[in-house]
Amino acid sequence: MVVDALFVVAVFVGTAARAGAGRRTASTARTVMFAFLALVVVPVPVGRPGAAVGWAVVVVVGAYGLASMTGRRREVDEAAAPNTRVHVWRGVRAALSVGIALVLGRALFPDHRSWAVVAAFVVGAGTVSRGEAVFRGVQRTLGGVLGTLVGTPLAAVVAGRGAPTVGLILVLLAAGLYLRKATYTGWAVCVTSILALLYGLDGRADAAVLGGRILAGLLGGAAAILPAVFLAPIRTGALVRKRAATALRSIGAALREESGDGSGRAERDIVALREAARPLLAIRWLHLRPEVAWVDGLTAAVPDLRALPGLAARRRLARTVTEIADAVRR
Repeated sequence: MVVDALFVVAVFVGTAARAGAGRRTASTARTVMFAFLALVVVPVPVGRPGAAVGWAVVVVVGAYGLASMTGRRREVDEAAAPNTRVHVWRGVRAALSVGIALVLGRALFPDHRSWAVVAAFVVGAGTVSRGEAVFRGVQRTLGGVLGTLVGTPLAAVVAGRGAPTVGLILVLLAAGLYLRKATYTGWAVCVTSILALLYGLDGRADAAVLGGRILAGLLGGAAAILPAVFLAPIRTGALVRKRAATALRSIGAALREESGDGSGRAERDIVALREAARPLLAIRWLHLRPEVAWVDGLTAAVPDLRALPGLAARRRLARTVTEIADAVRR
């Protein structure tokens, strides 16, 4: 229970630390958060001092690596949304998500509560807007189901055998890092499969738990989506409008510079805009929102940004900025 409570606090601090905290402080908070997540998923071995020390080293090194990776990936995201209140509420929602998952997981899946906790953490701590939380929840659920269907049989085959298990984990990790650039669902499939293999190391792989794993993933996703929808939610459209305005200002600044050195910042802001608009881009075939046109237009402007300070590129960018700025202001 103590570890659970500390983990909830760590999730709040690690998520909310983006609000006004220095880069080193935020990185330290994320490291602690990931370390507690690892302890919740795979507790420290009791009665085996050597294994406990080894696991502690793995936890610290792995948590630091994850914190560094997510820190670099979110620098642009945080620069585009520096509002302190936004980050604090993100921390509250993320902490509430994992808290609900911990309570329900302990009650319904006492031996496997981490299944629900991981799903809630990934969705709750890694999203900003309401639409992004729902979208990530759907991706996480789909990836969890597919990962369970893939990972559980694999874990049963190599259960208790270290070398084959480690080899499969490395392959899945490499595949997940590659797929993550294209789709979060692929990353979720690989991570869920890795977790199944880790459980199989001590002989806990069993096809009978497949249904429970899927149900726990659904429960964790729901625990994260509900706070995002009802507790100080951030509308996806409002976030996309804000990111579009930021990108337009950056492009305007790049146009005012004779050297074109400001194009790098503008490109990063366009990337942040696309990340915020992912839920809208995913449903464009079903419901086309006007914000999608802004995203497409600014994305298409990237080659001209890279061509600065060329005169033709400057003219095209100026026209693009004028047209999209008019649309954003409506």
